[in-house]
Amino acid sequence: MLIFWSTKNKVNRLQDGRKETHKCSSCGKTATFYQCEVDKGVKLYGVVTLFGSQQKVMQCGECLALFKDEEDEKAMRAETERLAKEEAKREALRQQIKDEEYKQREAEVDDELAQLKKNLGK
Repeated sequence: MLIFWSTKNKVNRLQDGRKETHKCSSCGKTATFYQCEVDKGVKLYGVVTLFGSQQKVMQCGECLALFKDEEDEKAMRAETERLAKEEAKREALRQQIKDEEYKQREAEVDDELAQLKKNLGK
């Protein structure tokens, strides 16, 4: 049985991506870096993609070396923290409502118990 497989690493420059100018740690030149997206995958028979992933990176405009996009990671962490804080606020509000309902139900039960005692003549 003969199986053909291939890997692909395709780099696409983002049309509205960031541009930064600084020294490249790979080639040592001061260059413009462009935000890109790397599409990685493994194909079986050149048709079926076994697995794949995409990530945003910065690419040196001189030597085309790829580097992690730290700004994008910071933005994702900030968004995750913001969503976690919002969820904590919602959970605190749910707990407060639950506590208020519990207190209200307790008061109703106490009133009902007092009424029953009064009806029994105690």
